[in-house]
Amino acid sequence: MDHNNLYLGTNLNDLFLSISLVIFVCLRTLPSINKIVYSYGQIKYAKPSIAIVENELDKLDQEQNIFKKKTLITFNKNLFLDRIDFKYSDKSQNLFTNFNFKINKGDKICILGKSGEGKTTLIELISGLLRPNKGRLILDDKNIFNFNLEYLNSIYIPQDLLLINGSIVDNITFGKKIIDQKKLKKSIEYAELSSFIQSLEKKQFEDVGELGGKLSGGQKQRIGLARCFYDDPDFVILDEALNAIDEKTRIKILDNIFKFFADKTIVYITHDRNFIDYFDKKYFLKDGKLNLID
Repeated sequence: MDHNNLYLGTNLNDLFLSISLVIFVCLRTLPSINKIVYSYGQIKYAKPSIAIVENELDKLDQEQNIFKKKTLITFNKNLFLDRIDFKYSDKSQNLFTNFNFKINKGDKICILGKSGEGKTTLIELISGLLRPNKGRLILDDKNIFNFNLEYLNSIYIPQDLLLINGSIVDNITFGKKIIDQKKLKKSIEYAELSSFIQSLEKKQFEDVGELGGKLSGGQKQRIGLARCFYDDPDFVILDEALNAIDEKTRIKILDNIFKFFADKTIVYITHDRNFIDYFDKKYFLKDGKLNLID
């Protein structure tokens, strides 16, 4: 019998060609099939994590809706840290233990201390950004941690200010839909920003870059201070918020701060003793305790 005759109705050469084609296609598609199988496995593996993320996003959305309903608490008498204990989760010892500190309305307080003593932590406890492990934050005889729909009318300006990728005016009027032009102009003047803004091509509409990347440290800090003047809060908290500004400009800004916020409460964190005479109460933080400086 001729080997080229039909085998089960098919020519052997055609059969071998068909089998070769099938093998070739399988080999070519195998990596893609492997990727699909791998991706499916990854999706199944990640499903619990995705569920957690979705749950957290739902919580965040709920919190944002709650935040929109919050009302500002005015600072009428005093703010009191009452028997505060605090430590970070990765530390074995408390940073503060049975810590008490009273701030009266209108106080101008300066807190000095070496790096690592907990100055910023103390400020975040005062402002309510951190919750203590034990103790209360009493505002005008109310424990504000018990009031989910109320928060202190304060502004906290840190050393490294977070700027959004937008214009200077966007960053000064952060989150405001309607801009008061007279108030904006005054805020720029008080923050000693006028000359810098006038030197820019687009003036106050100049883009600051991602996270303020187009600006120097001092320029970013002055934008933060302009934001503070624009917001006009009851309670001003400055954490090394002028350390990148030259001494001559810093003196002008401090004069403006004490003029503008004459009847408001100011807490200023610094390591620089040169300007502490501006403040009527001066403390040195060491070993979790505040010591009054005469």
